[in-house]
Amino acid sequence: MLPESPDDTVDAGTAHWELATRFANEDLREPILKDNALDGDLLREHLDKNRLGEWYREAQRAARKAIDAHRQQQDEAYEQLMLSHEDAEDDDVAYDEGPSALAAPAEDMETAEDAGSDTFEADIESVADQDQDVEMGEA
Repeated sequence: MLPESPDDTVDAGTAHWELATRFANEDLREPILKDNALDGDLLREHLDKNRLGEWYREAQRAARKAIDAHRQQQDEAYEQLMLSHEDAEDDDVAYDEGPSALAAPAEDMETAEDAGSDTFEADIESVADQDQDVEMGEA
């Protein structure tokens, strides 16, 4: 869970008891506490001079709005899918699959056995490894 405000994190990790379980050795813990205190001072400066608290609240508001829009879009896509299934003649389709119904049907997917014995899950390339442009939607 995110803090409600950056003010809630200014003094985080600056007390011995907060880090004692992770860093039992005080010689190791002391420099970390000093660094955290300096980070807290820098954060306080940005909160006071640059309205960081307002930026943080606006970013949270924009993120919540984007999540709500995405959920609404998924719900609409699911409703369209259900309507298209109702219109179809094929009665043996499961109608109550929820959002997972948007995934490719299992019979369309190739299994490892069908692909050959020298294929395994590690062979699948990630999107980041491909040379394709990705469309970025506007929020």
